Amino acid sequence: MDRAIRRRAWTALGALLLASATAWSMDKKDLVAALKSTAKAESELLDRYPAQLSEEKLAFLGPWTAWKVQVQAPNHPVFLYVVHKPGDCAWVISRGAKEYDLFRDQVKPEVKDEAAAIEAAQWFLRATGGKRFWLIQKLEDIPFLPEVAGDEARTRAVQEARTRLTGKVTAPSVACVDGDFSVRVCGMLDRTLFAYTVTVTGSGRITYQTERIADELPVVWVR
Repeated sequence: MDRAIRRRAWTALGALLLASATAWSMDKKDLVAALKSTAKAESELLDRYPAQLSEEKLAFLGPWTAWKVQVQAPNHPVFLYVVHKPGDCAWVISRGAKEYDLFRDQVKPEVKDEAAAIEAAQWFLRATGGKRFWLIQKLEDIPFLPEVAGDEARTRAVQEARTRLTGKVTAPSVACVDGDFSVRVCGMLDRTLFAYTVTVTGSGRITYQTERIADELPVVWVR
């Protein structure tokens, strides 16, 4: 092996060792501690029951990481959407838009482009929409009731709903309006399909308006 190849090999190995040394992965114990100052009830819930943590890196959050936490409470699972940065506190965004606004005022996120705006809008709706919200990007995402042999009424209702919604469910889109980003996203809440027009500013402020597309759809939903 010549000297240049050895140098490149040692450089690559050094980078790998540095990444391994500086990488950080949060576990449940870390999150419990981080939540104590900002969300005592959620911290105690998470400390009491088993939980699964799923990480999501979002460009507009910068050094903060978004986590989806599924707590296996006795009667039903509890879903928490949390943002956290190593060495800092954590914020439970699933508490609602007001909690997100408090977080935004503190950390000053930046939405720099259209891709980040779509990402922010979708995450915000999932995080604040509750367990009854479904993000819908195409007709196949709608959780229609499964067909049951002999139940012709159900089969007919599902077929009619599919036909009625054809062309009305679209993938997320974004446009620039008066210096802000306007994102259109579809979503289900209970048995109603909505189109959400989400305004995302460069400083991360997020608001939305809804347009009702269809009610009483034959879908699986959480009471």
